[in-house]
Amino acid sequence: MAYLRQTARNLAVDEHGKQQRAGRRLVLLDMTSLDALPAEQEEEIDEERRRQRKLLHREISPMCDSQSRHVVALQSQGLSDVEIAAALGIPAARRHRLRNKAIAHLRRKLTGLIREGQRKKSLGRKDR
Repeated sequence: MAYLRQTARNLAVDEHGKQQRAGRRLVLLDMTSLDALPAEQEEEIDEERRRQRKLLHREISPMCDSQSRHVVALQSQGLSDVEIAAALGIPAARRHRLRNKAIAHLRRKLTGLIREGQRKKSLGRKDR
């Protein structure tokens, strides 16, 4: 969650810079204002995150019982890379390969559910 919040914040700062370079005068009062959302927007975002998390867990559970599955399951619970490697007793490089393999599998399964603006490539084209 912290990663997503930081990413959203960085995107907002980038957009602000882009608007300034385009000649529009915008005033960014402070960085904490980027973190503040009205309560109803926060609830909508939380609901969307819960829905996405359920969908992700629904796709993780049928994966074959492998280390890749365990890596993404632990990562979805919020464990850090170091904690995951320690929990599974594997080196960091192996954990990285397992995570990438599992993410590629999940991406194939969930491709149709990715919102258009969030897609790196258009539908039907391989993204690797």
